[in-house]
Amino acid sequence: MKKMNASALMLASLTAVAVLAGCGKTSPAASTSSLPARSGLQNGPTQQPLGTAPGALPGAVPGAAPGAAGANPATILAAVRQAQATQTGFTATIETYEKGPKDAETETLDVAYKRPSTLMVHIVKASGDASGAKVLWTGGSDMKVKPTWMPFSVGVSITDSRVVSKNGWTIKETDVSTILGVLLDPSAQVKALGAQSIQGQPTQLLEVHSPKSPKGVTMEQIGIDPKNNLPNCRLMYKGTVLSYRLVVKSFKLGVPASDALSI
Repeated sequence: MKKMNASALMLASLTAVAVLAGCGKTSPAASTSSLPARSGLQNGPTQQPLGTAPGALPGAVPGAAPGAAGANPATILAAVRQAQATQTGFTATIETYEKGPKDAETETLDVAYKRPSTLMVHIVKASGDASGAKVLWTGGSDMKVKPTWMPFSVGVSITDSRVVSKNGWTIKETDVSTILGVLLDPSAQVKALGAQSIQGQPTQLLEVHSPKSPKGVTMEQIGIDPKNNLPNCRLMYKGTVLSYRLVVKSFKLGVPASDALSI
């Protein structure tokens, strides 16, 4: 089996958290992907648009309008918890970017999630060689993977080098409970960065510093859609470098159809 990049796996898990926890890989050119801290967002009134600061990576989240920081993060998180309480599942189309130690990759994915732990990922498009692959994970130590060149799926350990992400993250490290722990960690420092526009979508952007973030991540940003109090973007940083970006392009609440959860 060829190596398939697993940012897709991490992405889908993060998305599952975005819904059920209440919070909602590129070419050699990615060598320019170092970003200023906070994706170009700066404290004070001189904020720059997200992803448009000097050194912004190719394909960075564009079009963020400066917003006044100062919204109470506790109020936002309370609304997120309330929104997630009744959620049973979702389907979504998501775009991701992951920068690893050697290179980076972008992906477009269709994902489906059914509570408590059934997760289906279809890698629609990838800058690597994973286009067309499908992944089914139900929360255990193994997953089912069906590359496009195989007529059937095979079981693979979630720690297999062919499916861990470019940063060494497994799907279990970014599952619902883990990501929920990052957002709601009592020891986390959460700061509201204010109203922004992420690819034309309104969002309340939160900055989160938590010891429960995936290994190597020093800061995260999570955008909450004020229309439904669920996330529409997530960014993870190693120092000042954006290592992972997730943007929700379309989103539908509700338990997916059974065929959307089969491989």
